Amino acid sequence: MGLGGTAQAQAQTDAGQPATAVTTPGPIPAPAGRAGTGPAAQPTIPPLGQETTVPPRHGLSIVPRITVAETLTDNVAPSSGVKRSDQITEIAPGIRIDSDGARLKAHLDYQLRQLFYAQESGRQNTQNHLNAFGTLEAVDKWLYVDASGVVAQQEISPFRLQSASNTTINPNRVETSSFRVSPYARGRLSGTADYELRYDRSATRSSSAFAADVDTDEWRGILKSTTPLSVMDWRLDASHRNTDYSGGGRSNVDDHWRAQLGYRLDPEFRVSASAGQEDNNYGSATKESHGLYGYGFDWLPSDRTRVSAFRETRFFGHGHNVSVDHRTPLTALRFTDVQDVAVLPSRFTAVGLGSIHDLLFTQLTSSIADPVERSRYVDSLLQQLGIAPNAVVTRGFLTSRVSVQRRQELAYSLQGRRDVLTLSAARTEHKAVGPDAGANDIFTVSGNIRQRGVAANFAHRLTPLSSLGLVVSQQHSSGSTSADLGNRLRSFHVSFSTRLGPQTTASLGARRVLFDSRTAPSYMESALLASLTAFF
Repeated sequence: MGLGGTAQAQAQTDAGQPATAVTTPGPIPAPAGRAGTGPAAQPTIPPLGQETTVPPRHGLSIVPRITVAETLTDNVAPSSGVKRSDQITEIAPGIRIDSDGARLKAHLDYQLRQLFYAQESGRQNTQNHLNAFGTLEAVDKWLYVDASGVVAQQEISPFRLQSASNTTINPNRVETSSFRVSPYARGRLSGTADYELRYDRSATRSSSAFAADVDTDEWRGILKSTTPLSVMDWRLDASHRNTDYSGGGRSNVDDHWRAQLGYRLDPEFRVSASAGQEDNNYGSATKESHGLYGYGFDWLPSDRTRVSAFRETRFFGHGHNVSVDHRTPLTALRFTDVQDVAVLPSRFTAVGLGSIHDLLFTQLTSSIADPVERSRYVDSLLQQLGIAPNAVVTRGFLTSRVSVQRRQELAYSLQGRRDVLTLSAARTEHKAVGPDAGANDIFTVSGNIRQRGVAANFAHRLTPLSSLGLVVSQQHSSGSTSADLGNRLRSFHVSFSTRLGPQTTASLGARRVLFDSRTAPSYMESALLASLTAFF
């Protein structure tokens, strides 16, 4: 889980609007000096589409920052049903740490947001936002430790009030955290097979009574052939997972083993088949056994295009994993369609730099060969244009119930000399499996929950020091038990960002939010925003 190629969620940003705490418009900036090395030189970025090799840099980067922001809103607490104006002052110190050492590859971004309300002084609150992940090579080329942590604001119910900003007073939002540590050993057995043995421990917490705290322990082993590019390849994997819930909920146990065989028809096309067994108590009080049978293919017509698909018979019916990736020097396209069992809330199962970062990272493969420098360049480009790399299309909801989740995502990016356009669409469907986990979560209202959303993000560089941004997004949630379970959130955000000095940036913006619902107060909101960020 190195720094290059994975996605980032920097300090938590408001969905559907650029991040104020990470906006640094202007020319692509050099990174802050790494501890003990002094300022780093700015890389020379080649024209898009031209292959190049940028000398890699390694070391430690520590960048503290502080943001002061003001928001003038005409509807600070829409859940009350009474439209009230307010002025919100935000003071948000933060720090970003990146390590690209020989043994440690890690990223950490933490921000403490203190919100003060001029008219609602009793509403002042503190929000923690953390995104951290990394890998430590503890024993040379054998023992490793993965770790990650996410602290964010999460909507509790998809059918209650939804807001486009974390500054809006919303009783349907709660701070939730998830931490994971995973030591593992990997190596080669007598030159005939590769092995990996991993232990995974994760803990998810929230202060909401609508979801139980979740602890999971998992052991997983993998044995596979050492020649993945040969005509024939094989793989064996087995796992044991135990999930415990606070509040007296029944623990879940899941055991499985699987054998997979692959055959390469030609250098571009590979087919595969699998067979195995899974034993779990997700849908019953005792463990039940079910056969696993699957088949799929991988097609790589060029180094810029990849298509993969796998379908498997599972205890809940059929699971699948489909992905399509295609890039050109100026564009990137990604489609994924996955159906599988979800034990933790989906917000905390993917940790990284953000989907927009990933898309541009893939797009620039031909232009910047070194992945560390490519990731650094994408970070700087997004900061310069005021684009939040971790903006989400559907915000999800809080649950501790095991569910069958199908998630479809389509994302497209287009980069010009002065413009960046990203288009995203997502559709998710959650179906509850078995009894509740000891808490009155949202699946007691509807056993089938669907969310879909679209978002467009356009940024234009006006001058070397300033840029304009426009974000338009929409999310729709619905349930299966009643036509009244549904709502729609639309958000429009425009911003102007500029650099005031080498370490100081400022932004001005406006947003418009429209929320329609049958089960929560519908509302409209208009707001003006201003922020100042200083890096140290």
